[in-house]
Amino acid sequence: MNQLTMIENQKQFNCAYQHNQPILTVVLDPKLPNNQRLLCNQCLEFNETTAKTMEFQNIIQIIEDEYKKKLNNIEDTIKINVKQIESLLSTINQLKQNINQQLDQLINIVNNWIQNIQIIESSLNKYKYSFFEELDKLIKDPKNLQMNPIINNILQINQSQKSQFNSKLQQFKDFAEFSKCIQILSNIQMDQISNIEEFQTENLLKSNDQLKVSSLNYTNNLYNQMYLNLTFSFYYKHNDILISNNGKIVDNGDGVWGYCMCEQVIPKTGKILFAFEILRIDHWCEVGIGFREMIKQHGYRGEGQGKGSYLLRETSTTYFHHSNNTQGKAINFQVNDIVIIEVSIEQKYIKWSKQNSQDYLITEIDISQDLYPCVYTSNSTVRIKDIS
Repeated sequence: MNQLTMIENQKQFNCAYQHNQPILTVVLDPKLPNNQRLLCNQCLEFNETTAKTMEFQNIIQIIEDEYKKKLNNIEDTIKINVKQIESLLSTINQLKQNINQQLDQLINIVNNWIQNIQIIESSLNKYKYSFFEELDKLIKDPKNLQMNPIINNILQINQSQKSQFNSKLQQFKDFAEFSKCIQILSNIQMDQISNIEEFQTENLLKSNDQLKVSSLNYTNNLYNQMYLNLTFSFYYKHNDILISNNGKIVDNGDGVWGYCMCEQVIPKTGKILFAFEILRIDHWCEVGIGFREMIKQHGYRGEGQGKGSYLLRETSTTYFHHSNNTQGKAINFQVNDIVIIEVSIEQKYIKWSKQNSQDYLITEIDISQDLYPCVYTSNSTVRIKDIS
């Protein structure tokens, strides 16, 4: 308990009539100034005040009792606040520990990722082939000669590790480093496409005309195979949209609508194919491609002129960023349909078709920015369908 001390010196108090006697009584009259309220014994002999009075020591006791209550209240409040703040500190320390554990898990995923790739690298000095088997492939099926199972193995490792890494990374999406990690993951995908292109170009230059045709066809097959690993982005999407099945399924409920972009950018060269399987449509569903950054700036909502996307709705309605110059017939789709989308940046077009149908729709596209596969849905569920 803190010691309570009066500011004034009691010994210097003087009565209303300056008798220089000890103060005995206080007049409780609000109209009197302070120096007229104090009375000594001599004052009491002739003072005839009708106001209420109280003994001087009793007044001091009342005042000090009230101040002690205030001090006790302050001390209790301080203790409660310190206890709460200490609890906050403890929680922050626990949060720090949990974050460190999550970061350690991310580091372990990346280290395992590196080790798995390095294991493949260390096996290259043991890479052998059979002349007669390869000769047989060259004669019977030239494109099979170009098959590179090691590259496919690397793609599978990357896809598996990316999925694990992405799921752990989502809790850090408010940190500046999150976007950088997402960009690196996207670059890993594009680097693989570039390596495949270089590999194919070298083989084309070294082969005869027949092998050139086969290799060119295989390049397209590799692009298609690349998009077997297409995934929805956990980051580039409307906040209310849910991603599951390792990035393969997008879902939103009643009253929720918005875009979900895919993680992989559409390459600048060649032709790519990808497909969306329609699992549920309780409101509306649109599939196509879009400018990721523009759609992000619009809050992952809005379609049509100037909105940055090229979309086909299940009712066959189209929404294009620019130009309605189309070929073919606008197609509709429903639950269980598989919508196949073909895109060529070089030839500036997108084509929609349905599996097991001859109908298609083609339109010209703007290629001034990077384009990404995407869906724009309301109360619907869509799955990325692997195609060959």
